[in-house]
Amino acid sequence: MDFVADSVDDTVNDTPTDPAPRRVTTSGLHASGLDDSADIPELREALAALAASVVVVTATVDGVPVGFTATSFTSVSMDPPLVGVLLADSAASYDAFCRARTVAFNFLGEHQAEVAGRFATRGAEKFAELALDPCLEQGLDAAPVLADTMVTLVGEVTERVVLGDHVLLLATPTVVTPVRHEPLLYHRRSFRRLEA
Repeated sequence: MDFVADSVDDTVNDTPTDPAPRRVTTSGLHASGLDDSADIPELREALAALAASVVVVTATVDGVPVGFTATSFTSVSMDPPLVGVLLADSAASYDAFCRARTVAFNFLGEHQAEVAGRFATRGAEKFAELALDPCLEQGLDAAPVLADTMVTLVGEVTERVVLGDHVLLLATPTVVTPVRHEPLLYHRRSFRRLEA
């Protein structure tokens, strides 16, 4: 599909000291083959058929740990290294992540479906009795790194871009842990293991 953006707001968040996200309007987006009355239930069903890795994104803002479960992680660039994840503006942690400087992308292992569910539940005690990785810094402003994940990337937020009802958080990875487990996947609205 070819997308054409007619309008982009020039407010750019060049540094983490300016937490205001850049806003990209969607009023001029057009997709070949889709009209304005695209069937949303059909679109949701099609997207649910796509398998995705499960990542818990964490940060510490004003001394309080925050986190959410996502399946929208993407590798953006290798030169320079850049990764991203989308967060809905309705998420309880939206405002905190619009101010976070450092984030951890905790890719869950196949044994961590309970952790994924906990971080996807509004109002849950997300960090209660949760083991953190003892090998990585867990200081006052550090992003919490979960223990026993498949792999974790820790990075500095470089930009935030508002896209429709989501914000795209872009970060430059500064720490990468070794890969330790097979991944947890999300497919057809369920957590699943990778099968050979």
